[in-house]
Amino acid sequence: MDVVVQELTLEQAEAALRAHDLYVRILSGQLGEIAALAADGRLRPREGRPPLTSADTARLRALMEEARSILGFARGESQGVGPRVHPDANHVHEVHAVTRKCLADRRVPDPQARRGSVAHDGLAVRYVDGPAPAARVESRPG
Repeated sequence: MDVVVQELTLEQAEAALRAHDLYVRILSGQLGEIAALAADGRLRPREGRPPLTSADTARLRALMEEARSILGFARGESQGVGPRVHPDANHVHEVHAVTRKCLADRRVPDPQARRGSVAHDGLAVRYVDGPAPAARVESRPG
C-alpha cells in the first residue's frame, strides 16, 4: 500500500483543518459558509475592488440561499457526512477528524481535561472503505 506523508507546521495544520471543514460543509450543502468567509474578511474582493459592504455580504448570503434552493435544500437544512454526500466529503471528513484529534490532544494532554470536547473524539464513524487515515505530532529540535 502506498501512502502520502506530509510535514506541516502546527499553523499549517490548523489552516488545513479549516480548509477541510469548509470543503466538507460545502459538499454537505452548507453554501452559506461562502458568504460567512466574505463577511469575516477571509474571502476578499479581487485586487483593486473596494472592500465588501454589509449590503454585499447580505446579497452573497441571499445568492448562496438561492443556490441551496436549486439543490433542493430547505432553509437551514444540510446533509452530514455519510452515504448521501460525495465520497470526497467522507474522505476529507476522516482526515479532518484524525488531524483535529491529534492537534486537540497536543493542546490538552490531560485525558481528564478532554471530557466533553468533540475535537478529542477522532474518527468515530466511517463511511468509506480502506485504511483509516492517521495523524501524529512529532517534536523536533530547532
